Amino acid sequence: MPIFALANAGVKLSWSNLVHPVSVAVAIALVVGKPVGVITMCWLAERARLGTRPTDLPWSMIAAASVLTGIGFTMSIFIAGLAFDSATLDAAKVGILSASVLSGSVGLVLLFSLTTRRRHGLVVAAEHGPADA
Repeated sequence: MPIFALANAGVKLSWSNLVHPVSVAVAIALVVGKPVGVITMCWLAERARLGTRPTDLPWSMIAAASVLTGIGFTMSIFIAGLAFDSATLDAAKVGILSASVLSGSVGLVLLFSLTTRRRHGLVVAAEHGPADA
């Protein structure tokens, strides 16, 4: 995440902002909602034959990469600035920052784990899904 984005965001870290309902909702939407949307649309595009997934790209890799979509820090701050008043905006910013850190960390660990397993030949055939087996 660029340092200027964090500095310009004016994020006020506090416990009350971290547990604020808006902060929690924004974090859940970014960490859970965005990956679910990406995976769902990839699956629908493949089923509708709008696109094809490479045979060597397992769904687990798509799922792991989709976790990184929760990082969207700069655009999320911009949208939150349009959507919330100043009192709620601080809580939304904390939720966005939390989601960015969590999504980046989890996505990195998942992708590292999957690529390490693939490199060492530990990929299981079931990882490619029932249609590929």
